[in-house]
Amino acid sequence: MFSNAVVPSRRIINILAAVFILFVLVYLFPRDFTSQDAHVSPHQSAPTKRYAYATFLGGQWDANDTSINDDGKHFTQTRMLLWQLKHDPGTRSPNNYPFLVLVTKEVTQSKREQLKREGAIVKEVAQVVPPGHEKGGPWVDMVTRVRMFEMIEYDKVMYLSPDHLITRPVDGIFEDTAAQLQQNRKLTSKGATKPAEAPQPSTYIFASTSSAGDFNHKLPPPRGLKTNGDCLLYKPSKELFNYYVSLATLKAKGSHGAYPSEEPLWNYAHRRKGNMPWTQLHWKWNIDWVSYKDYEAGIASLNVKYWDIPEGDTELGGFANDVKRRMEEYWLERGDEKA
Repeated sequence: MFSNAVVPSRRIINILAAVFILFVLVYLFPRDFTSQDAHVSPHQSAPTKRYAYATFLGGQWDANDTSINDDGKHFTQTRMLLWQLKHDPGTRSPNNYPFLVLVTKEVTQSKREQLKREGAIVKEVAQVVPPGHEKGGPWVDMVTRVRMFEMIEYDKVMYLSPDHLITRPVDGIFEDTAAQLQQNRKLTSKGATKPAEAPQPSTYIFASTSSAGDFNHKLPPPRGLKTNGDCLLYKPSKELFNYYVSLATLKAKGSHGAYPSEEPLWNYAHRRKGNMPWTQLHWKWNIDWVSYKDYEAGIASLNVKYWDIPEGDTELGGFANDVKRRMEEYWLERGDEKA
């Protein structure tokens, strides 16, 4: 009789214990569930460092894209890059670093929502308009990319233009020797700074690659003096952003004039003989003027449009189309009708 009476007591104790554990988990260890949680695979955990990947999608690139399904080429390749860095088992971020997409006001709401569903953090940024380009045009979107440097919630950001294909995980680029904090040289020689320029930061990170030059480039490609604006690893900085804006808006009164796009602006700001020279990433992280030999060499990110493969390079075209196909199948299997 005594043993029978113990059974319900044990059940009550077990129930109370379960309720207590649930209370502890919910109230003492709260968690904000965002739209990204649905897209984090079981093998992935929250990132331990404040690093991020980023790209930029402007309305000017898809000005003629009026399709209901938002299938513009630049948008599609943005989705491909997002899928490769967040979901593809062969290329996704081992540390689950976030993927940011900066958009201008022209990018449709449906495009933004689809990118969010697929795991991106989408941020609208105000345009930076250089003098003489007040009516808009592609130059406005290009200079607006300097807004990336305002994202000071991150310690390092790896920017890739949307037209990139990934061949292997890229997280190691954040630890590249070129991607470490640099000291401003604080040169006082003539031409080191100009009167209308905003103050420069005392420290910075601005690492990049230089152009390979042509499709027949050698490997490793030659080191160049100018940066490749489609591939940057940098430390966000309000001071650096303000400095860039001052360069973008300078008038030509005894100065070097306004910069109509971001690449010459960065090449001036981070010239090798200036206060903040850019540092060169290892050549195996990124390359432009892409051919299949670059894929075979194990270069991690290829600056190439999936719809504009060099004529005759069927193997590279096959790789690009395979990435697109697998991305579309991945989302169709998960019920995304817009894939």
